Amino acid sequence: MSFSVVWMLFLLLAYKAISHLRSLDSFVTPELPRVPRISIVIAVKDDESEIEETIKALLHSNYPDLELVVVNDRSRDRTGEILNSYARVDQRVKTIHLKELPLGWLGKVHALHQGVPLASGEFLLFMDADMSAEVQVLEKSVAIMESEKLDHLAILPNVAQKSYVLDLLMATSNILFTTSAKPWMSIEERPQHSVKGVGKFNLVRKSSFLKTKGFDWLKMEVADDVALGQLMAQNGGRSLFIKAGISGPNLNWYPTLWDMVLGLEKNIVGGFTNYRWSIFLSMITISFCPFLIPLCSFLTLEPWPTFWGLVSVLSSFIFALKAKSIIHYPWKVLAAFSFGIFILALVLVRSFLICQKNGGIIWSATLYHLKDLRSGCRVRLGL
Repeated sequence: MSFSVVWMLFLLLAYKAISHLRSLDSFVTPELPRVPRISIVIAVKDDESEIEETIKALLHSNYPDLELVVVNDRSRDRTGEILNSYARVDQRVKTIHLKELPLGWLGKVHALHQGVPLASGEFLLFMDADMSAEVQVLEKSVAIMESEKLDHLAILPNVAQKSYVLDLLMATSNILFTTSAKPWMSIEERPQHSVKGVGKFNLVRKSSFLKTKGFDWLKMEVADDVALGQLMAQNGGRSLFIKAGISGPNLNWYPTLWDMVLGLEKNIVGGFTNYRWSIFLSMITISFCPFLIPLCSFLTLEPWPTFWGLVSVLSSFIFALKAKSIIHYPWKVLAAFSFGIFILALVLVRSFLICQKNGGIIWSATLYHLKDLRSGCRVRLGL
């Protein structure tokens, strides 16, 4: 009984979170008297299959004052050649090619750190190489930053639909991430551990960012996107987390379930456990319960356990029917929310054990040791 009550309360909290998360389109902003420059900073490594399309899309967005700073982090494919070809014909594109990685740095974080000095914009937009953003998104984002007097804006992107399982895991991830962000609270009330950053779209006011400890402080933080948001808040910056509107930004997520498992391997351990056994065991215990306890209650064939198991399942169905118009996933995906948590927990188990076996994480063919990763953790966990 106690678990069913806890699960219902959590679903109410999750529904409260997704219903309070504002979208880009919900903001009514005045027209800006002038258009400030945006410097989009992207770190790339062996991204020849994606970076060209990303650059094309961004340059064709027709934002009036746009600058692209693309940092080539030791690529071994045609990435550098592609970047140079654009830099030669479009003065809005700046490139830097890194040959070595200093000790004590993650490759991506070091690349972003090197890109910031090249950026001349009033706003810095940190994006991944697989993102696209229309001009309406850029203009609206800057207008929100100005009207809300923000120092940091993180946008959860739209994700292309792939399959039932991938939809389930994306929806589950979004709900959990949104719930931990406490969007029903004001910027002033929100605790620091609930401040969120999104690697796909992290927009910061450059003058505010330069007052922080910067990427040098985040140099061994795998969850650097979330950490960036918390860094801005830690230094008194006003941070807001919202979701994408109709025009984006848009993301093509992993093509298959196995690609997702491999893709999450490098960052899920740090982001969810800080590489600590105690946190890992707590997370797994909590994550297994929503799916396994109702399942076990049915297997007992006892009246009361079966009844409370049915209550848990019914709660999930009611949540799905209420939430489907807010988070825009089919009810049959949202109804399996507890199973989605269970699958993500299995991915975490695999990733954590691989991390322990390797003595660290392997990211872009580089091994980062556990001792350094633990000492470099900056993300604060908590719901």
